[in-house]
Amino acid sequence: YLFVPDIKALRRKVEKSKGLLNYLWRNIRALPRTARGPYFPAFIYLVTSDETYAAAALAEINKMLDFYLAGDLTIDVHFHTWCNAAPMVRVAAAFDWIADSKSVTPADAARIKEAILDYTLKHPYTTAKSRVRTFDNQIASMSLCCTLVGYLFGVKRGRDLRAQQLLSAGLMRYPDLFATSPASGY
Repeated sequence: YLFVPDIKALRRKVEKSKGLLNYLWRNIRALPRTARGPYFPAFIYLVTSDETYAAAALAEINKMLDFYLAGDLTIDVHFHTWCNAAPMVRVAAAFDWIADSKSVTPADAARIKEAILDYTLKHPYTTAKSRVRTFDNQIASMSLCCTLVGYLFGVKRGRDLRAQQLLSAGLMRYPDLFATSPASGY
């Protein structure tokens, strides 16, 4: 799973947690009732396999994608694309964490894939492609979005050619990001 290379190790670590990690886990378990977004319910599903959390994450993913796709023509998306690219990375990761659950139908998966690809191709990809090669938080955010979405749908969960183009475009920025990053990191 994205950001979780060994699910069994994660589950063992969380189940046997003590101290601060145990405290954080208990708080994360309480968040789906109070926090917006799919991230915490998706993570809880990943750790526990409890389908109620996968269903909650799916509902939140759909809400977020409806919001983002409805905002295609807004100033926020066009002039602050990098600000919207980072949440799309989190949506893609949350989807990957629940994609194998019984709560996600093939129709759900197809709709989510198309919505994430559509948004990423129209906004982070085209905006990043129009920028000179440099380092800044904007290019970093858009490149991460292209790379992660591209990997998810072009390698990990399919061989979509559009996603493979996103992956290539995102990865090609990393040498510049690392080479021209100031010592301060920002």
